[in-house]
Amino acid sequence: MVNFEFNSEGFRRGMDEALSGALRDMAERIQVVLDSVLGESSGMALELVRELLVNKWEAEFGTTVSDPELGAYAAQIAAGNRIIVQVDGNFSSM
Repeated sequence: MVNFEFNSEGFRRGMDEALSGALRDMAERIQVVLDSVLGESSGMALELVRELLVNKWEAEFGTTVSDPELGAYAAQIAAGNRIIVQVDGNFSSM
């Protein structure tokens, strides 16, 4: 028989580290998509920026970005603002 003692604090710390890394990776992927759209959409109308964002998002993630996020991101990008993705999941524009 093997004696096993569960270390809940160690488990929680390991999960936090894994999730934090996954969030950073996802934030980096989102940042690449948003920066790419910003770089390619200079002077484009809002609807065209929206369409470009949808296409790039679907190509990268295999899913769609939904409203209201889609509209908010497209509006910021169309205005020439870079959206900064933060690891805590928040988005801000510059």
